[in-house]
Amino acid sequence: MIGPNADSTEALMGCYSFVNHVLAHHPDTPAGIELPTVTGSLRAEFPAADITSTIGCGVEGSDRSGIPAAVEAAAAADVAIVVVGDRAGLFGRGTVGEGNDVDDLELPGVQRELVEAVVATGTPVILIAMTGRPYVLDWALPARAGAAGTMTGLGAVDASASANAVSAGIPAAVLQTFFPGEEGGPALARLLSGRVAPSGRLPVSLPRSAGAQPYSYLHPVLGGRTDVTSADSTPVRPFGFGLSYTTFAHDELTAPASIAAGEIFRATVRVRNTGEVAATDVVQLYAHDEVGSVTRPVAQLLDFRRVTLAPGADALVEFDVPIDRLAFTGLDGVKRVEPGAIRLWVGSACDDEETVARLEIV
Repeated sequence: MIGPNADSTEALMGCYSFVNHVLAHHPDTPAGIELPTVTGSLRAEFPAADITSTIGCGVEGSDRSGIPAAVEAAAAADVAIVVVGDRAGLFGRGTVGEGNDVDDLELPGVQRELVEAVVATGTPVILIAMTGRPYVLDWALPARAGAAGTMTGLGAVDASASANAVSAGIPAAVLQTFFPGEEGGPALARLLSGRVAPSGRLPVSLPRSAGAQPYSYLHPVLGGRTDVTSADSTPVRPFGFGLSYTTFAHDELTAPASIAAGEIFRATVRVRNTGEVAATDVVQLYAHDEVGSVTRPVAQLLDFRRVTLAPGADALVEFDVPIDRLAFTGLDGVKRVEPGAIRLWVGSACDDEETVARLEIV
């Protein structure tokens, strides 16, 4: 266990939590609640394992003196789990929170150097980003060749995947947790052991650079990568993205040919667990209004469902969607639903049109 947030209780909470908002001014006052850290939780999850712990570096600052010890510990281990990120606080007390602004999106301090030094040992690395904002992590992630993919728990390490990550000089797995709260440590331990399959999906896009911000998955066509700019604003990972210990396939999306404004339409899609592990899929239904009097976003999340499936099992998922979810405010300030063609799709993220259907608002 390596990193400034591996054995930190404060790293589990945001700036307005009691722990970081009030107790920061009363360091001798106990929290009064159980706050198991990631390190403590993994010791409980793997009671027979030999788990060592070293900080490596602080959340902030330029002190690199602890990195050699972290490298030595990682080199002697079967797996290195590096927990980096933020320390939430207010108005300069911390790296993120109210009044704590930044002019770049690199991990604070020398944390990236710590991660890269540990990865260079050749030991498989799991990187956990416990942060209050999405940071630029393209240096730690493989190129996103496609939407499909899987993760591997510590209980069944995929040797080939780990070898590929080591040869590429990146972690074998990356978990973006934001601030997971007081039960975040035990939850992460269960995910890492493979006792629970991950099912989380990104509620924001992971940025490519600070210069690509502000960015929203709800952008219009000209707000993305187009011929009108040489800058690449494409996110490193899009809104809705997330891996599990299995893969899912989506097909047979259906919707009515037409619907009147004010009504509710039903869309259905077939979801199949195509892997070997039982897991939960977050089935996401997106839409694009192809012509509007006001420029419409290239993708809009209309609805989602969580569906748990055994290996090889499939299910028909139904969405009952009020067409008013496609309403927008016109140039005259009046909210309306306009007639016209709507493209619908389901996929693993907002940009993955795995199965497509169309309907007409009349």
